[in-house]
Amino acid sequence: MLRHLTNLRIWGPPTVFSGVLLIFAQIDYLAFHTTAELVSIVIGYLLFALAWETRDLSDNPFLTFLAAGYFWISTIDLLHALTYEGMDVLPITGAPIATQLWLAARFLEAVALLAAPMASNFKLHRTHVFLAFSVIALACVTGIFLDMFPTAYVRGTGLTDFKIYSEYAIVLVMLLALWSVRRAGDAIAGSEIPLITTSIILTIVAELAFTFYVGVYDLSNLIGHLLKVYSFWLIYRAVVVTNLRKPYRSTQRLASMRHAIMECQSAILRNSTEQSIMQSCIDTLAGHRNYELVWIGMPFMQPEGPYLSAVAVAGKSHLNTLAGELAGLPRFGPVWDALQSGQVKTFNIRARSGSSQQWAEAVAQHGLGCAVSVPLIQDREPIAVLTVHANVANLLEPTEIGLLSELAANLSLALGALRTKEESRVAKDALGEAALSAIYAVAKTVEKRDPYTSGHQQRVAQLAVAIGRELDWDPFRTEGLRLAAVVHDIGKIYVPAEILNRPGRLSDAEFDMIKSHPQVGFDIMADVKSPWPIAKVILQHHERLDGSGYPFGLKGDEIIEEARVLAIADVVEAITAHRPYRPARGEDAAIEEIRRGSGMLYDPDVVDACISLFEGKRFAW
Repeated sequence: MLRHLTNLRIWGPPTVFSGVLLIFAQIDYLAFHTTAELVSIVIGYLLFALAWETRDLSDNPFLTFLAAGYFWISTIDLLHALTYEGMDVLPITGAPIATQLWLAARFLEAVALLAAPMASNFKLHRTHVFLAFSVIALACVTGIFLDMFPTAYVRGTGLTDFKIYSEYAIVLVMLLALWSVRRAGDAIAGSEIPLITTSIILTIVAELAFTFYVGVYDLSNLIGHLLKVYSFWLIYRAVVVTNLRKPYRSTQRLASMRHAIMECQSAILRNSTEQSIMQSCIDTLAGHRNYELVWIGMPFMQPEGPYLSAVAVAGKSHLNTLAGELAGLPRFGPVWDALQSGQVKTFNIRARSGSSQQWAEAVAQHGLGCAVSVPLIQDREPIAVLTVHANVANLLEPTEIGLLSELAANLSLALGALRTKEESRVAKDALGEAALSAIYAVAKTVEKRDPYTSGHQQRVAQLAVAIGRELDWDPFRTEGLRLAAVVHDIGKIYVPAEILNRPGRLSDAEFDMIKSHPQVGFDIMADVKSPWPIAKVILQHHERLDGSGYPFGLKGDEIIEEARVLAIADVVEAITAHRPYRPARGEDAAIEEIRRGSGMLYDPDVVDACISLFEGKRFAW
């Protein structure tokens, strides 16, 4: 928990802002109060805007519930700020009414924080939630402005008993909210819980401070507002920032996972024994994904019944013995559940789901919060279980589990293929296709990160194949050319999305990063078994005949023919398509470019074939 609260980015901004507020307080307390309240108002509206704009893309009951509450909390806080003593903005102003509005807002805040973690247990429609908060908020505001709300503050005397006991009641609800958040299980991301609980604790201290002041400009009032700034900032960091970053982190995690799966498939293809296949596969998986522990358990028979053995173990060295310990537990935990049911099983220490007490205690001692056990199936029977341990809940997301299931299926295929030579040949062909499929998935991930070149690789592939046929290449060779073209920009997965999508001129450093993508693509494809020189084509598709290309400045016959064809298809498609820094220039401009570079930059035979296709109207996208 503490590691989420020791980051300077958590405490730095509110501390600096509080320092500015203290200066304001010395000069004009009203300016201090208004500015402090604006923090909570803006954060509440930001939270609502985030939930509203992502309502069709996200299924997050906690965020939906909290956003509905904070919209009205911010609205009432705005009224509180506008009616504060000395503002004179609304017809009805002054400390008594502002204090009543304060109580209403804090009551709503306490209710929202108490109920939001429980929202995932019920099927609540977002509209109904918003309407419920609207009714409560409007009832409070109406009662206050119609003078139906009990008096909370008396000028010259200070707080009434109603105000003080109301603050105590709010503190009690906040304490219940603290308990509710800590018991939320999977309803709240693990990284959000420390921030939210600290925010609630600060709010409790602030509310207690608000039971002491006599004048609205007193020290305890100032302290309470400063604590409120910290409290709302933590809510902002926990909910708004986390959920804004979530889709980007999810994309990065998916690309990383797919790359790990590709490497595992390559490891499977490189090995020929059951033990080496399993060990190299989990070594690769643990190394690429930084999982704490990855192991494969296989059942064996003995006179007293079946037992489980950890036949392959990878991950952090100090956890290697844990795999054997878990395998030795008497048929408990997600591994045995997966082996007996043939289905994926998960473990979450927070929810204590899918586990025995012994299993939970064993993993808790090593700080492992989550686990996924995926059965390896042959002939409809589980033969082993791949288990992955981590201390983050991301492991339990459906995409990650799906990719682990894909890996388990390929691993099962490889192990089964060892039975006969013919089965091995068929399996390796299937694994090669699976590796290419995973690579195409990463290529699509690249295009999704760069909307301006969406479909670029497919269109380049279409033109490259047409040129190959125009050059009378046989179908086998043109198929290899097509596969290379479909993934020729796969190396862009390592180029930040903000550089790929940026309109305008790039800096030299940014362009150098772009220019690294052929080498990165080659590195990704180097270990993928293929009868075609796919990796080499990717590496050379930006080389030019005169040596002016990159990454190596190859010349003439040093560039293979497939790369020469792909170079022209890539240039023509790029010129005819829209780019961030210019509109599409059309086919005439593309033909003029390759004609001008024929013999110097581009292979003249390939140029002639491409121009013939367009002028003869035998190709169109």
